[in-house]
This record gives sequence, C-alpha cells and structure tokens, in this order.
Amino acid sequence: MTVSPQLTIALLCALLVPASLAKAGPVEKFTQLALHPNDPNTLVLRYENAGDGLFYSHDGGKSFELVCGSLVDPDVTRFGVLAIAGDGSSLLGAFDGLWRGEAQGCSWQSESSLQGKWVSDLSNDPNDASVMYAITSTGAPAANGVYKRDAYGNWSALGQQAPLFIDRLRVASLGGGKLRFYQSAVVGSYDPQATDPARYVVRVSNDLAATWIEHEVAAPYAAIEGQALRLEAVDPSNPDRLLFSVLRDNAPDDVLVSFDQGKTLSKLAQVSGFGGATFAPDGRLWFGDAGELADTSQLYGLWFARNLESVPKPISRDYAVRCVSYQAATDTLFVCQPYAFGAVDPTSGVPGVRFELAKAANFASCTGVDLVGMCKAQLLRGYCGVTHFPEAPLCKPYGVLDSVAGCVSGVEAGCSAPLAGAAGNDGAPLSADAGTAIAAAHKPAAARDQPAQCSVSDPGRTGRVRAWSAPSFTLFGLLVCAFSVRRRARTLS
Repeated sequence: MTVSPQLTIALLCALLVPASLAKAGPVEKFTQLALHPNDPNTLVLRYENAGDGLFYSHDGGKSFELVCGSLVDPDVTRFGVLAIAGDGSSLLGAFDGLWRGEAQGCSWQSESSLQGKWVSDLSNDPNDASVMYAITSTGAPAANGVYKRDAYGNWSALGQQAPLFIDRLRVASLGGGKLRFYQSAVVGSYDPQATDPARYVVRVSNDLAATWIEHEVAAPYAAIEGQALRLEAVDPSNPDRLLFSVLRDNAPDDVLVSFDQGKTLSKLAQVSGFGGATFAPDGRLWFGDAGELADTSQLYGLWFARNLESVPKPISRDYAVRCVSYQAATDTLFVCQPYAFGAVDPTSGVPGVRFELAKAANFASCTGVDLVGMCKAQLLRGYCGVTHFPEAPLCKPYGVLDSVAGCVSGVEAGCSAPLAGAAGNDGAPLSADAGTAIAAAHKPAAARDQPAQCSVSDPGRTGRVRAWSAPSFTLFGLLVCAFSVRRRARTLS
C-alpha cells in the first residue's frame, strides 16, 4: 500500500492524541439505493452511522452530492427507509415520522399525516408512478397499516389498521390496473410470559388493504429470538412468487422462496450476511452477500439466478454487497459495496466503481443554506473522523488533515487557502464547488478544536475502504510511521 506523506503525518499525529479523543463510532457504510421511477438519471444513496446521510446523483451515478442528516432534521440521529416519488420528492422514514425533501435534496419537512409514527417501509405503485405507499410499525397499543400518497402529495390511511408490527410492504401489479399488497409482519409478543407469543405472518391483500389473508410461517423459520424473517421482493414475471430473507444474529442468513403467495417457504440459498435483492422484469434475480466486516474469513459477493426455479450461484466473490438494484430503463445493475458504489456487469459481476465514500467531493447546493456549516458537527463526529474518511475532498473545508499536520509541525490548524484547483488525496484537482465555494463558506480556524483525525484506504478489493478501530489503527500507524520515517531518513542521507 502506498502511503502519502500527508497520511504518514496523520498516522503519527494519531499516536499523539489521547485515547479519549481517538475513540470513534461505527464507520459510515452505504446501505440503500433509491431509483427514480421515471428519471433514470436520478439516484439517491443512503449511508448509515454518525447521523446518517444521502448522496444525490442527477447524471446516472457518475457524480454525487452530499446531503447530511442534519439538513433533514438535526434532532434525528438515525433514519430508515428511503424512496423517490414520481414527482422527484425524496421520502425518508424514521422511528417517529416521515420526512420529505425536494428533488435536489433540499427543503426537508416532516409529513404531518405520519408524524409520531414509525414509518418502516415505502413502496412505489407499479402501475402509477405518481402514487406511493407507506406502512407504519409503531409500538402497541397503536394500530398500524398502509398509507397512500396521491399525485398531489397528500397522505391518507388505506384499508384496515391493526395492532401488529409490519416490517415490509411490496406492491405487485396483477395486470388490468389491479394491485396486490404483500406484507411481512409480526403478531403477538416476544415476552416469554405473554399469552399470545410472537408469530411471523405473510399478509396478502387483493382489495387495496381492505381485507387481508394471513399465512403463518412455520418452523424452522418461525419467530424466535435472534432470528428475523423479512419479505424482500416480488417476482415481476409472476406475482405469486416471493423472495424472503431470514436474518440471524451470529449465524448465516437464509434466502427463501415462495411459489404460492407466502403459504409455504423453501430455502433457495444461504449467505454469510444478506445484502439485498432485485429482479429484472423477466424474472432474473440478483442478491448480495454482505459478509461480516469484523470477520474477514467469511465469504461475500454477488449471486445470480435465471429465475426462482433455477439454482442461484455466486458470480463474484471479490466484494461485499450491501444493496443491489436493477434499473430496467437502462438495463443497469447497481451494487453498493460498504464504501463504494457503481454498476456491475449483470453476467460476470465485474464492477465499475463510480463513486467512493473516501473520494466524495461536493455538497448539494441548497439556496440560502450553508450546508458546509450545517454539516460540520455531524461530519466531524464521524465521516471526517479519526477512523472514517478525512481524506475525502469534502472534508477539506474543516481542516482535518491540516490540523493533523499542525499537530506535528506546529503550523496553525485550519484550511487557510481556497481549495479550487488544489489536488485531492486521489491526485485529481478539486472542482470549484469542492474548492473556492466550500472554502469561502467556512472559516480557517473552524477545525482548531478538533482532535487529529485520519483513516486508511485499501484499494485491494475493488475500491473498498477499510475502517480501522482506534487500537488496531494506532498499532498499524506506529508501524507505518516507523517504516516511513526510516525510509525518509535513508533517502535524506
């Protein structure tokens, strides 16, 4: 691995920082991709941890702009499901409501009709892109159900409401303008003393949620502690066929199939950690194995099956998959790795990385909003933090790497000059948006009170960036610094 002089100084500085300052939370990772139902150029990537955030692309994934979670709501530290409505609005569910943003990722507002409710899933209408559906899963004694968003953006309850936990909603087209709603849900209680023990059910409605048929899931996939069953997708070539995942704590996950609307389930495959699934309109299926970042001995990769009647096989074991989406309009298969995103060949799984968290360069442009300043506290707590991605060009206005250099050389910390034309850590020049405009929006001394921060980039697995915990990072930094200093000394001699 090639270590730049700047990163070497950062590593050395990390050794000088007190342990209390070196602590950091979980590193940010991509977790979901939302596709616009009408515009193939519009994509939104969601990452989780340290306040969560979104990356917007309006050119089919060639470039992205950051919207940090603080812009959506500074009081929410973790968001959930993401979707794009037909009018371009972004919808972001959370434990206590639903937030709506404009097409550019700006002007976020809470949807009053769903305020205080846990919005656990969102689904586009397959027949009418102007319509969207949501489900709630608020705790007892609240009743939960389906909500409909019409073409004017208004939400209203649809059909029955019941006291159960609904974790997934999928809407399938039956032809002739008709729809079928599927849900995976939990009825009863996990409390061992409860008279009504927890049970997994698959719910089916052919009348717009007015009535439901429930199929209880039998062993070995019945409800037990440490195991969760979720509906993942409906086969667009046959609305009777469903795909499920069984997620387990400290054990491999299962991928299940049903050919009879969820009445019976059978095992299709087993993966180390389920990483999403997607269908093509003709029934081709891809699903991901995210593995486990803490255990590098576990397998991960991308799986493919010609249809649900075929035996799926891994077509790549070179990268972990955390989300996968097929865009029919462009015949493109998109994959999220933990720290990178791009299109992959649907047959071979060979990726073409288009975007990496460590190379993010631009903030979104929201009129009248200092997004750089608004995101400062959130990004310095995590994204630009010691074990995260301070080498990303969009971290430069906070002076993270400059403050690291100042820790060693005595130079005053801060981003003291405009960034336009300056080289990022990947050697490419920063754009004006990531340079002059960003630097002008932030004062040079803004990072003086921040601890020294740095991270390690490992391109060994198709652009993946591995985040190190503070203890292992410090040990590694000591070794790299010792080697670099010795090599530098020998060069000077």
